[in-house]
Amino acid sequence: MRKFNYKFLFHLFFSLFLISLPFSKGVASTAYVGLLVLSVFSILQKQLTTNIVKQSSTPEDNESLKIVKKILLIPGLLFLMLGGSLLYSEDVTKGIEELISQSKIIGIPLIFYANLFLIHQRYYGYVNMLIRAVSVAVGITFILFLLPDFLVERITDLIGMQEYVIHDKKYAFGAYSPFVDRLQFSYLIVVVIFLELWNVFHLAVNQRLSYFFKNSTLLLLLVGIIILGARGAQLGFLLALSIWIIGIFYQYGYSWCKGKWGGSIAVGILTIGLLMTTVLIPFAAYKTIPSVETRYNQMTWELGTFQDGTFQNYDYTHFTSVRRLLSWKHTWTLIQEKPILGVGLGDYDEAMEIVYQKEPLRFPVNTHNQFLYYWACGGVLALGGFLLIWLYWFYQCICTEKYWTKVLSGAFFAFYFFVFLLDAPLNYQVGSMTFWLGYAIISIPLFERFSFKRV
Repeated sequence: MRKFNYKFLFHLFFSLFLISLPFSKGVASTAYVGLLVLSVFSILQKQLTTNIVKQSSTPEDNESLKIVKKILLIPGLLFLMLGGSLLYSEDVTKGIEELISQSKIIGIPLIFYANLFLIHQRYYGYVNMLIRAVSVAVGITFILFLLPDFLVERITDLIGMQEYVIHDKKYAFGAYSPFVDRLQFSYLIVVVIFLELWNVFHLAVNQRLSYFFKNSTLLLLLVGIIILGARGAQLGFLLALSIWIIGIFYQYGYSWCKGKWGGSIAVGILTIGLLMTTVLIPFAAYKTIPSVETRYNQMTWELGTFQDGTFQNYDYTHFTSVRRLLSWKHTWTLIQEKPILGVGLGDYDEAMEIVYQKEPLRFPVNTHNQFLYYWACGGVLALGGFLLIWLYWFYQCICTEKYWTKVLSGAFFAFYFFVFLLDAPLNYQVGSMTFWLGYAIISIPLFERFSFKRV
């Protein structure tokens, strides 16, 4: 009875977590805490996956299962490095609060580690549940984007969504996101697009076309990326899309083209395809879609006013491009002061505030680089730990026999590498949940070939 209740509760909380992630930070957080409590209870009761799964007798499969477990446990290294920085943080209370906010580093991988069998059992259903939830959220966002401002304001006030501000240059700042932060929502959409592509190529082997027309929400998700206007997500998506294009061409067209016209022509065709999808099509979108054109024109205008010194004639504190440049500059100042140990997780915000106050321009404090953030907080150990975790995960993913999982992991890696240079999404609830959820979800297919049996 207890096992049945545990299985039911886990499925309930995990489903709630996946469905609520694009809609409500509060509900997603509640579901996350419930999953964490269940997982810790499972570990304390010695009901880990190794106790409910009969491992394969082949040494290769057993070794692969160990690798998956290491992938899910190694993020604890980064958490320890950040926690260690509290030893030299003056504001320990603030540091503990920040450490708790960073708990998804170990929390989400731990949930997967403690419930490998349960997640594997319904894996594809869970993936599709996340895809559908995000697609519905994008659909609602798109409908609100098309409605008149006064009507959107009335609807959002009535339902209690995020505050809608009527702005005469709304296209310049991206579409209104009714549920979660626009940037974090964009990162979640891109991850879901990758999972949808993986569904199409990995699962629907003999019915890709019919699957695409009947089940795929790719076009809707792409619309979401376009109208939200998160430039980092859009550019990172184009970089990651090139990984998918290379993977698709290599799997289906390279051998045929090489045999018919030679290797040079095959590479030329691939190059043309990459140019069309990552340069020509985006350029055409810029020229024909008002929201895209206005968004990027705003960026070039902001940088232009900053360069010629006329930005102070405007409300420059909202110039996100300029804020990003200053964030990099000030974070690097902190790193230069304490490059080995960092300033400490608890003192980072105050230290950044002091650096910003020395600047004659009154910009709000921002963090816009994930790598620099970890370096500034925990020094080279925290940065090195983060890179070690990520590179180990990526290495194991590309070593898998699952071809489309390699492509998926490559796209995920390329996307977030670019995003981490421009933003610090792991410092926010939805952004952190999205990254570590993607990290764990992509890890599961590494042992997909196992034959799990209850004992």
